[in-house]
Amino acid sequence: MRLIIVGIAAVVLPVGATLLYLHSPETARFYPPCPLFWATGLYCPGCGVTRSLAALTHGNFAQAFAFNPLVVVALPVAGFWIARFAYEMWTDKQVEPIIVPTWMAWVIFAGVVAFWLARNIDVYPCTLLAPHELAAEAPG
Repeated sequence: MRLIIVGIAAVVLPVGATLLYLHSPETARFYPPCPLFWATGLYCPGCGVTRSLAALTHGNFAQAFAFNPLVVVALPVAGFWIARFAYEMWTDKQVEPIIVPTWMAWVIFAGVVAFWLARNIDVYPCTLLAPHELAAEAPG
């Protein structure tokens, strides 16, 4: 079972990154739209994630942050947990668990909800949290 999971990850992650690198979410029509934004016009906490990941595949961290700052901040943490899981699956060794206090889970939850609400407020500086393109630099 673990070889199947590792094998799938070894194929899915590079193929997904390649798709994001080669086909911009701005122009390619095969990326799904956010159902909440489509239905209501409101941004969810995940709006802009695909464009953010595509910007990261091109090394454009500032644009990735402009599309979704939450994903840029959370990506290293997610990478750490994925690496732990992959290590356990590959070696069949149990890593010592990291105990996350309940209060920390509530703080993270409250932070995501605050981010969700703030990115839908049409007043500066909250507008910076909504997915947006950065202004192009002037030549010269």
